[in-house]
Amino acid sequence: MYDLPGLEAANNALWLAVASRLTANGIHNVPPNLSRTIPATELWHHPRLLLAQSCGYPLVTSLRDAVKVVATPQYHAPGCQGSSYRSAIVVAATNSAATLADLRGTRSAQMPGAAGGAQRAQWVCTGPIVYKGHEALARDIDNLKAALAPVGYEDAFMPAVSPAQLAGWNKNEFYKTDEEFGLALADALREEYRAIVDAGLVLQIDAPQLASHYTTHPELDIAQCRNWANVTVELLNHALAGIPAERVRYHTCYGINMGPRVHDLELKHIVDIMLRVNAGAYSFEAGNPRHEHEWRVWEESKLPDGKLLIPGVITHGSNFVEHPEAIAQRIGRFAQVVGRENVIAGADCGFASFSTTCEVHPTVVWSKLASLAEGARLATKELWGRA
Repeated sequence: MYDLPGLEAANNALWLAVASRLTANGIHNVPPNLSRTIPATELWHHPRLLLAQSCGYPLVTSLRDAVKVVATPQYHAPGCQGSSYRSAIVVAATNSAATLADLRGTRSAQMPGAAGGAQRAQWVCTGPIVYKGHEALARDIDNLKAALAPVGYEDAFMPAVSPAQLAGWNKNEFYKTDEEFGLALADALREEYRAIVDAGLVLQIDAPQLASHYTTHPELDIAQCRNWANVTVELLNHALAGIPAERVRYHTCYGINMGPRVHDLELKHIVDIMLRVNAGAYSFEAGNPRHEHEWRVWEESKLPDGKLLIPGVITHGSNFVEHPEAIAQRIGRFAQVVGRENVIAGADCGFASFSTTCEVHPTVVWSKLASLAEGARLATKELWGRA
């Protein structure tokens, strides 16, 4: 980390000094050179890792309990003293700010995914919205298909953000109204949605805000949140125009949050709105203590013909690995209510917010997924009489 081109020589010299000390103290096979071919986020979790450098944010998030801090560098630079160092805020030449106090309440941009950018940058729309992600999307599709090629599978899905979710992340300073801003985002995202479906993949719409808007806006009551949710669903259906519902699955959740979750909006308050999304399947949280009981919502809410449920039967909100029999029981409860042919076992949510974060360690995730597969086999045997 911090291995910028201008610092490579200094880092090489530092490593040579460290390596010689390690060798002198009896550690064998010390690498003679620094590795620059493996991404830092992968290197930090590499089973052969001896030493690496990170800044503070990964240490208290993705690397917590995964590595041991053995030393802190001391920088000989202006404003640095011992293990303390100086950060800089860059402002425009026309900005008169001279102190941190002058900047309070102003908007800032941060590098997406950067360790120091723990708070996501807010981008500002200053011109017409046009979709420009064709090459990146094609690369993602090719990578997914390459990973799928060696294994047998029935179908595969690729997630894409909802218009409302994207609008909530960014600020509009170009369109006359937020409604125009949302429609422009929906029209642009439709290109991404269609490309995913045209590639033979199922499109998953990720829309956490449908469920989490209530907790992120405590000033709103349930009725106000329902009104907001209805608007977002109309916007999404506009973006999905022309795409077969059976090639779409819709996901909502409460975000990656290992807190008490006592203020989560209950499924019963939004289930009817969720079912208005032009999708063939609906994914939601049902595998954690706060929402597991909500399978009973489907005793009152009729699942439309031809639609599927994808309840979470393993959770991202705990490092406990669910027992396969508990998973089978969860699947069975939904099957009894909506029909065995209308249930796909899923996860409450993804296990990391970004590719550079690690809220749940990969070893735990793979154990959870293994239990999910085994639990599904048990449920299949019980519900269908076959393994």
